[in-house]
Order: sequence, then structure tokens, then C-alpha cells
Amino acid sequence: MAVKTRLALACLKCGSTNNISTSIKVSKSGRRIRRFRKCQDCGHCFRTTQLAELHDDDGRIWKQNKDIGKEGCSNPNSYFTENNIRAIRDAYELEDFDYAVLATTYGCHPDTIQRIVKRVTYKNVV
Repeated sequence: MAVKTRLALACLKCGSTNNISTSIKVSKSGRRIRRFRKCQDCGHCFRTTQLAELHDDDGRIWKQNKDIGKEGCSNPNSYFTENNIRAIRDAYELEDFDYAVLATTYGCHPDTIQRIVKRVTYKNVV
């Protein structure tokens, strides 16, 4: 359970610790939690920012995104496999397909195919 710090959670207007969290946002990196709070005594709204903890007061677990740093096909959110990337590059170079035809075949935007062919994305696939 997280330790409450009275000073950090006290209302800046009246000093009361009787407040509730109205919404929560986690940063893109998953390292910071921003809570928007409302004082139950005076109605003042304020926010607190803290480093991510393992357990919050309500028992929910905040997990840092473990997929950060994984690039290309090793990222579980990747749409393409390594075989797809090789097939796209081979089809463009050897069979003279254009970006639009390959995009229709693989169900993506032509700009995505262009970035794959020019090795802007999926650079690690040989």
C-alpha cells in the first residue's frame, strides 16, 4: 500500500486532506502518475504528480510499459512480421510493384510501404 504524505495531498487553498481523485493520467513513459483532485471541503481543484508506485491505495497495480524500447518486429504491437518485411522489399525491388499495390495487398497505407522499402522503419530486418 502506498504511503500517504499529508503535505502532498493537502488542499493548497484550505489545507484540508479531505479530497478525492477525479481523474488519473499516466505519462507515456509510464514513470509518472498525475492525479487530478478535488477538495471535499472547499471545492478547490488541484493536481498531484508522483513517480509510479507498485500498488496504489485501491490495490490496483500500475505497470510500466515493458514494450518501450522494443523496435520493429520484436515489438508485440508490430503489424508486420520479418517475413512480411522481406516479401515487401523483394516485391518492390524484383517484381516492380508500386507502393499503392503493396499497400492494398498488406492492408496499410502506401507511406508505410515506402518507409519499409527505404528502410526508415524495420531497419534491423535484413
